[in-house]
Amino acid sequence: MRKTRRSAPSDIDVVWLNGYGWPADKGGPMFYGDMVGAQAVLDVMEKLGAEDPEFAPAELLRDLAKNGGKFTEIDTGGLKV
Repeated sequence: MRKTRRSAPSDIDVVWLNGYGWPADKGGPMFYGDMVGAQAVLDVMEKLGAEDPEFAPAELLRDLAKNGGKFTEIDTGGLKV
């Protein structure tokens, strides 16, 4: 059987910190999103989405903002067999 692993929020942070030059003091985009809050991220994405539909916020972001969720706690399903 083949095992596949889905990305975790921490994986995204590691890639952005080490591969794309995200500022280390911000801890990665998922960690930074938790620092500023999902509602603040949603507010910016709604403004961008109004100008360009390609930037319209995802439902997951809307749910996080509505429920006070955290980016770093998003459940991606873990290992699948």
